[in-house]
Amino acid sequence: MSFFDRLKSLVGSRADASVDLTGPLRLALGDGIAYYQERFAVTGVRRVEGSGQVVWQYCLRDRSGERTVLVAEEGAELKLWIQRIVDAELPWDQDVLDGIDEEPFKLTARGRADVAAVGDTGVPACAAVDYREFEDSSSERTVVLEDWAGQREVRVGELVHEAEVTFVRASESDGEPVDVFGVGASDMNAPRGTPDAASGALTERRDEDPDSFPTEEAPEDRDPTAFDDDSWDEDDDDADISTSNGVEVEPVIDSEEDEWYAAAQVLRAQAGPAERR
Repeated sequence: MSFFDRLKSLVGSRADASVDLTGPLRLALGDGIAYYQERFAVTGVRRVEGSGQVVWQYCLRDRSGERTVLVAEEGAELKLWIQRIVDAELPWDQDVLDGIDEEPFKLTARGRADVAAVGDTGVPACAAVDYREFEDSSSERTVVLEDWAGQREVRVGELVHEAEVTFVRASESDGEPVDVFGVGASDMNAPRGTPDAASGALTERRDEDPDSFPTEEAPEDRDPTAFDDDSWDEDDDDADISTSNGVEVEPVIDSEEDEWYAAAQVLRAQAGPAERR
């Protein structure tokens, strides 16, 4: 059985989902996610609602089957977290976790939340989950403890930006099969308006028309005080610089003042340097 056959058996059929659980990222079972060089397939989706907060947990597996969770927190501004599942025994009765990093993680939320899920989530199916969430002082790293009907899950996560994550959605492939692990990040359907989308557009355009970008070599260093016609003057056979390096005197002099000025110019040009005393 190929990996994709095993993946299909894990996520089941799309028709099995009785409700729309694609969430704010519009990700369904079998879709793909790229986070830098990592590739994941969506095997399950959990909608967790507690204390007025709705959190979407996209359950992922990489090619080797290791589990990861992409968490999307609804709110005035959508927050995304990449949370790695770790095998660790952490105390549930403490408000501060020490020894995980250089600084402690402090409790920020706890309680019980209602759950709606579809696909393979890696935990037992249940209608509610007990949870405890911790964050560091920057609020960019988190530790999550969850109890799924007696099976505890520990995740360590970091805050990510939407531009760092790209998606490949089977619903946008016109019915063609999608290899979520074989495509590159630049080939995925990056959200329009993000830096990834702009980079992808530039790369695609360059691949289609390699002559569309200039390939002229950098110009040689030039003397900023030189004139553009210096080279032309050097090649001019008619120029005679053997007699004088001074300013040329106009042959026609209209006034006495001009005559004195011209004579002074000629003398200055032909005179040698002054002797030192």
